[in-house]
Amino acid sequence: MPYSPNKSFAYPQPYNPKQSLELYIISELQDAPAEITQRRDLFTASSRTLLTHYSESHLGQWHTEQTPRYPKFHKDMPDSVVPDVFRNQPQKFGREWLKNFVAIGHLNGIHEDNPSTTETRFPMFDTSDIHEPSDTQASDLHPIGYMIRTSVMLDETLARGEHSPYTLSPYATYLTRSAMALHDIGENEHPGVIVETGETVGDIAATTGKTAADRAQERKILESILAEEFADYFDPEMREIISALVGHRTHGLGSEYTNAHSIQEIAHNLNSARTGIFAANLAVFCANVLARNNDDDDQGIYLIGHSMAMAEQHVKVLSKKFEEVREETPKLCDYFNDVIIGDAMALLAQKAHALDQHESFVRWRTSEPMVAHYGEYQPTA
Repeated sequence: MPYSPNKSFAYPQPYNPKQSLELYIISELQDAPAEITQRRDLFTASSRTLLTHYSESHLGQWHTEQTPRYPKFHKDMPDSVVPDVFRNQPQKFGREWLKNFVAIGHLNGIHEDNPSTTETRFPMFDTSDIHEPSDTQASDLHPIGYMIRTSVMLDETLARGEHSPYTLSPYATYLTRSAMALHDIGENEHPGVIVETGETVGDIAATTGKTAADRAQERKILESILAEEFADYFDPEMREIISALVGHRTHGLGSEYTNAHSIQEIAHNLNSARTGIFAANLAVFCANVLARNNDDDDQGIYLIGHSMAMAEQHVKVLSKKFEEVREETPKLCDYFNDVIIGDAMALLAQKAHALDQHESFVRWRTSEPMVAHYGEYQPTA
């Protein structure tokens, strides 16, 4: 096995947690609880500290070049959903879609993306003199950028829960933030993971879902990496709580950690909603560019169509995922639905139909291959 991932499928843009303004901001606001600073012989860790440490480790350097997330929209596309010119080369078209998605994000072409909303969402920080922040929702596709995006969303979600019955203690907040910052390290596919734990799991699409065996192995990898790379930050008790939060096993830890897990899942889902909204905005952006240039070429419609389909798929998947949170903690979910979830899902649903008056898109989306792949589609009136 070559000692590097298959770079032909890597995220097509250099990416480093140190360049994230938003990760810096939320980390500046994160206080270490007395439980850590006074009672345990450990270093304190912000989300930025943890993600920078991980990304600079040999395991993290490998992880950063693994296949980007959402592989069904780039790496694993079937022949039936690519333009004719890419028949028998679906991965070539997939890389084009990925490059388009990422490039427009990093060029700040989508005005509702993170760089243009940072000042609004973090009013306590003056960011007016900071140029070209690297934050973009497109980085949700990056294996480590995704953990940055969910960490930022978690802090926003925790802030919406302040002074409510669901405010977490400082210690539980600290461990929940740490769990979110590192929640996907169990998907690391470094060859050393095979040596240490027997096999890798990698990223499995939400539409497919992880089996119980997948989750057990991912837990094994996560706990191995926590013990190897983060022993200076977390003792065994803390590592077990982090593992339980990541692995959906918090009921034995008491009601506060059940709530913490639900808040973590809400933030996780809200980040995905934000990615769906970004994908729809990107599709509209590209459609407008083609219209201005009087260009209605086949490849352009496919790039637009799959981006819009991502938003549509997020509506379906996230509706189910929020219902799972409701089953675990109904009153908590009702509270957050009122303050943040409802608006986010309503906006996502609206954006997923933003091109319903675009004849070429509707023709593409209701064509037989796309219906077979994505399901039936009914434009809104």
